[in-house]
Amino acid sequence: GQMMGPNGQEFGQNGQMGPGGPSEEEMKKMDDRRFQDMKRGLGQFSKGTTMMKKSVEKMRKTLAKCGVGIPVELDNALKATDGLVKKIQDAKTADELEDIIGDVEDVGMAMQEWGPRMGDLGRLCQMMRQGDRDMKRLERDVKRVESRVKANKKLDLTEILNTFKEEVMALKGAFLGVVTLAKTDAGSAIEKLEDEFYGAMDDIRNSQMAIETAINVSQGLRTAASEIKKIEAQIKSLQKKKVDTSEAEDLLAQMKAQVAELQQLVKGKFNAEELISMVEDAFQTRQELQEKLQELLGTNTYMPNIKADTRSNINFELPEAFRRQSGGGEGEFGGETMGPAF
Repeated sequence: GQMMGPNGQEFGQNGQMGPGGPSEEEMKKMDDRRFQDMKRGLGQFSKGTTMMKKSVEKMRKTLAKCGVGIPVELDNALKATDGLVKKIQDAKTADELEDIIGDVEDVGMAMQEWGPRMGDLGRLCQMMRQGDRDMKRLERDVKRVESRVKANKKLDLTEILNTFKEEVMALKGAFLGVVTLAKTDAGSAIEKLEDEFYGAMDDIRNSQMAIETAINVSQGLRTAASEIKKIEAQIKSLQKKKVDTSEAEDLLAQMKAQVAELQQLVKGKFNAEELISMVEDAFQTRQELQEKLQELLGTNTYMPNIKADTRSNINFELPEAFRRQSGGGEGEFGGETMGPAF
């Protein structure tokens, strides 16, 4: 048919676009060359997708056991590959291939994103197993602490106990959220597990220790004393690395003073409410101190140290001929651009 110029005018019969434009014959050559490039790229694309499918299928069963699903966008991309490979094989012209280039690119992008992150899925799997164990242990702890609180006739610890129980319930809610996300959106599940589950574990363990200290003051104070020694050692090693520990030192001094005050309090007759509020203050300081130390040390005490198994990663490259070149309307696929029609 007639070729239209960019401004809608028809080209002359000789196929010239005015001075310097490619002739119809040259255009045909360019089309053929592009067609051959894309057909060659198909081989790569097809091989890459087959490999990726095999790996994913192998992992799918293992991951399913701990409730991790293949991310939806990767799953959809893998499902689409067969149809695309067939369309590319059947295409007779570069224009037919041009129609599916967007689909090939979308599929390629999902595979490029998730291929190198397959190890993360395995890591999520193990972290969820560990998270499940940690959650169960915490629920057992709640029962144990609750029965100790009920058995303690000297102190009314219902308020501090209820706060602890609410925190544990919220943590369980976060974990159930992770379980749901893991089925379709592994990336968000990992984030939620790190931030909202293990990120909150510190506060919860802190609340638990506060109650246990109040239930059994003398034992609790011994634990606090040995913990202070441990914190002092951490601060010393940070100072050797020339880290500014002044804030942590201030908090430690405050905690020491609060613990000393508690030791004084329990030597004489004491009022239960006063004890509870002093214990809560000391543990509030402990929590701030722990957060400060974690920030300085760059680690979270409760986070399981599970590395991604990178052996399952796949690097998927989209063949050159199927990559959209940036630059808008200019030679979409790296063919020479047409000069302006004068």
